[in-house]
Amino acid sequence: MTDAARPTSEERLDETFARIRDPKLEGGKVFTTLYETSARHEAEASDARVAAAFPHDQTTSYQWMAVICVE
Repeated sequence: MTDAARPTSEERLDETFARIRDPKLEGGKVFTTLYETSARHEAEASDARVAAAFPHDQTTSYQWMAVICVE
């Protein structure tokens, strides 16, 4: 997948929150607390690092995932 075709961290975050909120899925039962503001800041920072041409590190793109899951 090329960088142009790769979704941004913010796009993946939006998709993740949508799935968590989907009443047809179990996300609302599994994720009892969402730290949306912190997750959004982490996603924005990750996208900024990629845009600034820092080496792409898979772990940086997914730091916001930890913010969603940690209580």
